[in-house]
Amino acid sequence: MSLSREEYQGRVDAALNDHHRQQARKVEAAIYQLRQAEVPITKLTQDPNWNYYLSLLQSKIEESTMSLRAAQEDRTVDFSHAVLAERRAQVLAWQARIDTLEEVLHLPTDILSGAKANVEEG
Repeated sequence: MSLSREEYQGRVDAALNDHHRQQARKVEAAIYQLRQAEVPITKLTQDPNWNYYLSLLQSKIEESTMSLRAAQEDRTVDFSHAVLAERRAQVLAWQARIDTLEEVLHLPTDILSGAKANVEEG
């Protein structure tokens, strides 16, 4: 039994529609889960414990900055490949730590400003 072109196209369209419906359900489920996981960021940033947390982050940034400077200013006269490689690794590690801590420190502000921009655009 052979299918006409119209019958074949109808079956293909039905299969595609089923696929699109399944994908739409998956997307809707993911959006629902994201909405359930929303953090009330304004409540978090107004909590007195939050200020304490930020002060801890700030002190870690300052400690890391001092360690970075010490690693950069190390005037060891040993210029062997191993010593230079170790010093470079230390500098990169301290810089990565500082960058990460600063990103964490600014995260709530970035989230709030992003949310405000989305509201203004929408």
